[in-house]
Amino acid sequence: MDKNQLLLRLRRKKMGLLIADSRQTAGRSIKECARAMGVSLERFDTYEHGEMSPSLPELEAYAFFLNVPVERFWGREPLISEPEDVESEWIENIHQERDLEICQLIRNYREQNNLSIEELSQRSAISLEKMEEFETGATSIPMPELEMISQCLGINLDDLVDPNTMAGTWRTQAGSARQFLALPDDIKKFISQPVNLPYLELAMRLSNLSSDRLRGIAEGILEITL
Repeated sequence: MDKNQLLLRLRRKKMGLLIADSRQTAGRSIKECARAMGVSLERFDTYEHGEMSPSLPELEAYAFFLNVPVERFWGREPLISEPEDVESEWIENIHQERDLEICQLIRNYREQNNLSIEELSQRSAISLEKMEEFETGATSIPMPELEMISQCLGINLDDLVDPNTMAGTWRTQAGSARQFLALPDDIKKFISQPVNLPYLELAMRLSNLSSDRLRGIAEGILEITL
């Protein structure tokens, strides 16, 4: 078996373990998770057993449903909170639209790297026929294959996550929360007090000024105070 083909197989198994672990940790049933991901029970079962793998849009919906970072499924970030109920309109997802966006991104990155689709097929150990299906959006890209393609193109999976979806919005908010929690305690206390909002707004405005403009303001203040 080709080394990359073996790697894809191992990644499918790893993805399945992470999908199953996340569901069990959240205390959700297979039926609930399959419905949230927008797939049949049979297909979700193949995902958990590592026989097949979900696409990124399916994984985004699953991550949102379980209220976990989507990066968990290709990284090592732990679960951080309890799952939330999802609205029915999110279950009626936009997988097809997201698949097309991801395919376009992959094609753009491939062209930026001056790679032909044949060369990418050889590097990733994915058949040319399957690669053409991926790039045209005829077939969703399973996550192990997407990981392999991303690796061959030198891009991060994080760059393919849509910031405008619910999962992407959650991811952005979680990142902002982590940045806030990393601040010193006295600064967090200052930011958290509504009475200090004018000072924060002033700091934001000053941060957009050029160094010359800031220097002029500082000199003017010195003239007034001296």
